[in-house]
Amino acid sequence: VAMRGKYMQEAVPAGQGAALISGLISAKAVVLFGNRHGGFWTDFSSTVQEGPPPVDGAQHTGHYNASYTARDGVAWTGTVAPLRLAPWQVWTGVPVSTALAPAHAFLREIMLAAAMLVLIGGLGAFVLGRQVTAPLREVTIAAEGIAAGDYSRRVKTSRKDEIGILAASFNSM
Repeated sequence: VAMRGKYMQEAVPAGQGAALISGLISAKAVVLFGNRHGGFWTDFSSTVQEGPPPVDGAQHTGHYNASYTARDGVAWTGTVAPLRLAPWQVWTGVPVSTALAPAHAFLREIMLAAAMLVLIGGLGAFVLGRQVTAPLREVTIAAEGIAAGDYSRRVKTSRKDEIGILAASFNSM
């Protein structure tokens, strides 16, 4: 055990263990160790004055989530977990803005995709609508001309669909 401890000390200098663990979670994550009553917190390199939320580990037997706003106005969220064999607890937390950053980026991408979909859908509906309404407009103009007494009106169309059939039927009348 002593040799293992010696190698651990050589591999990870004192005070950098918590920083290494924090770096694995997120660049802005904080891992602090403190007493069960939350009066003392450390990152193993120094005592932390502006630490995790005021917690009372004596009220909790297991880990629990905690959120708070620090004195500098930064909102934090994290988890407090008591250590079983010691009167200590561990706080692991990140700023809420850091925790929500991937969700905000995803939301921006989805909103951009939705806007493009609405734009393309609207353009498609406009083009399709024009293809349907233009021949109907010609039939309407011809019908109004015949109603006014101009029996020489004809509808010009080369379509083979229902609108083309309607135009051909109109011309035969």
